[in-house]
Amino acid sequence: MVQLPVKLMVKTLQSSSIEATGSVANDITGPATLDDINITIKANNLVPNNFLTPDGLHWSANTQVIPIKGQTTGQISVENFGQTDGPTIPATTYTMNAGDSGRITNVGTTLAGTNLDLIYKVISTDESSWQAPAESTSDCPIGLAFTGEQNIANSDGNSIVALYFGANNVNINYQIVAHNTDFQVPVLASFITTDIDMAQGVKTNLANLLTVIPKTTNLAIDTNSIIFDTTAPDTDLNGQASLPYGGYLGVGFLSNFDYDFYSPAPARSGNSYQYSQGVRYDLFGSALQAHLATQVRDVVYLNYYDADENNRLIVPQHQFIWFPGMT
Repeated sequence: MVQLPVKLMVKTLQSSSIEATGSVANDITGPATLDDINITIKANNLVPNNFLTPDGLHWSANTQVIPIKGQTTGQISVENFGQTDGPTIPATTYTMNAGDSGRITNVGTTLAGTNLDLIYKVISTDESSWQAPAESTSDCPIGLAFTGEQNIANSDGNSIVALYFGANNVNINYQIVAHNTDFQVPVLASFITTDIDMAQGVKTNLANLLTVIPKTTNLAIDTNSIIFDTTAPDTDLNGQASLPYGGYLGVGFLSNFDYDFYSPAPARSGNSYQYSQGVRYDLFGSALQAHLATQVRDVVYLNYYDADENNRLIVPQHQFIWFPGMT
């Protein structure tokens, strides 16, 4: 096994194992910096409905946001959110009170053909204590919106982009469900998180199998497991183009997860800014997936019968562990 020049946090599920090999290319930038990292997972009894097609989870041409609970508050656009992160096609904003929720449709497909949605539900925010700086002239509505990375200028990915204005911290629960249902579908998902910059931070259980943080990075982990930007003065990175800075690699097997985003992170609140002026983070994306190999372990039972004596069982049943595709 090649020693990885990365920090690893691994949680092993029952009857499964995970191994990461390779290294981070620190002499280049962009997603290719993580191309040499390969992840192998051995697991029991996974079925095609637990695996995603090569597109992974992403914002597709058929993705829509359908509110379940809450009210619309306006629209986020380039004009009121900024040229860098504002969507070129305005995105509807929704209230972000605890319990407000919505459905983000058609975000992926399993190998069994199940179409998937994400259901989001706001757990908490600090909206009640947030203040617009006195010098702010923004007319951006307070609220939460979702769009595709395709709608962000100078972006060429298809990540699911969350945008919010009017809070520093927004904690959201996401459920991966079968399309137009509440039925949760656990899937094996690999992802590369990007654009953790400007003193921001995130705490999530999304990578419940493996987290790989490059040593050459601007990121650190505080005592509350928040991964945060350490750069001072604050530096605005350019998403996946800035990797290995501002990002890390993760693998999870789950049907729901919490994503608690901070701007600024608690560890940076004393040496950055007091109130955020609009926050963006990206989830998943077809191009932002790890090189993942899976070995699904099956149990094979072998019986020995005597063909000359009415198929009498002559040896007690044997049980073997078998990895399909391997000899």
